[in-house]
Amino acid sequence: MSDVRRFLRYDVSIPIYIREVEDIGLDLQHYRTEIISVKEDNELVSLDSEIQSILKNNDQLSFDVIDVVFVIDLQIGFINYLLSLLIERKDPAEQKEFKYKVREFYKIKVAHTLDGSKIGALVTGIESQIHKHASELLHTIENSIDGKVFLYAWQTHEVFDEKKFVKNLSELVHQGVVIAKLFDLQIQKLHIWENIYFRLKAKYENISNPEKWMVSRVNLSAGGLGLFSPVRFRKFSRVDLFMKVGGDILVVRAKILMCVLVAEGKYRMAVEFYFLTLEKADVISRYLQRQELLEAMAVVKLA
Repeated sequence: MSDVRRFLRYDVSIPIYIREVEDIGLDLQHYRTEIISVKEDNELVSLDSEIQSILKNNDQLSFDVIDVVFVIDLQIGFINYLLSLLIERKDPAEQKEFKYKVREFYKIKVAHTLDGSKIGALVTGIESQIHKHASELLHTIENSIDGKVFLYAWQTHEVFDEKKFVKNLSELVHQGVVIAKLFDLQIQKLHIWENIYFRLKAKYENISNPEKWMVSRVNLSAGGLGLFSPVRFRKFSRVDLFMKVGGDILVVRAKILMCVLVAEGKYRMAVEFYFLTLEKADVISRYLQRQELLEAMAVVKLA
């Protein structure tokens, strides 16, 4: 027997954001250049070439240093891999090599052969920064909506600051210290990918940051909702609906059943949810029941 309370309708005020479903086939190349510029593409190629040239033409570099450079390069490459797919609007988790690359990323770690030196502290800082970004990106991928909608950690971060670890790195580079030059080049690579990542997050901040969503009074149920909106949506258009229900953030694919102008800049809308999971339906139903109970208790107390 179905739950008779499942489609309880109740008026609640919640943060909500609605957007029409994007056509991911539209001008992907233009979209990509909004996130990563041709100049950055060229700089990354140039930096890789310069690093390889130094490693090839400096026979006196210790194996420890070469190994550290190799590992850091692989770790930055993992960030490159994830971001490149996300920029192309592909789900990394659907790629055949994804699980292997994740395992390799966490398995390959910098050997602590440089511990106790300033360069050792710098390397630890670089690795820690890369792992922070990787953790955020993997969380985004793991919590995607059907591999199509990706919500990013919207808190802002700064690019890696090498001065926290080695204050005179630029001076060492100018003095021709090869090790300093190698790590300076890798930091430049990391900075480029960090800026690309921050740009990607900024592009999706409207859907990732609940603090930017308008608090609206909606008539909500586990089957859909009704509300007044300042924005007109096409009838029967598909939308992604983002809402904060209690302590939960829900993302639901939905269809506009009605959007009628009732006053200047005010539309009455009816929205039906597509294929709402039982888990999401339960979150909504429990939230509505709790709100109904709290308001009923407040009325009784006042009486």
